Amino acid sequence: MIEIAQITSLLGIDPDRTVAVGQVPSGSVLRKPASRNTWQIIESGDDSADVDEMLRRICGRLGPVREEIRSLRNAGCEVMVSVIQYLAAADRTGPGFSMDSATLEFISFVGAELDVDQYVIE
Repeated sequence: MIEIAQITSLLGIDPDRTVAVGQVPSGSVLRKPASRNTWQIIESGDDSADVDEMLRRICGRLGPVREEIRSLRNAGCEVMVSVIQYLAAADRTGPGFSMDSATLEFISFVGAELDVDQYVIE
């Protein structure tokens, strides 16, 4: 299993969040210890946030190390782009998002999985 420090060293970028094996992730509802090491880059926003733009920023931050991310994937690491969207009637942007061709190409190049979770809040 690759260690968090190894990922940071290979990419030359500090993560926004990490979770080590056995650690309970902060904010976890289930309070279940992690079964794998996690290294994350995070973009978040409020009810006016543009998910499309947040995805572009993530790809922009990671674009310079796309080859290294791909090598992690080829070495057996799971690479995932996760979108979590909370939806409410008062949201100014409405539900959904889109991805431009550069974002799609980045996700494909690094061999990432795309996970989208949308939650309706009242």
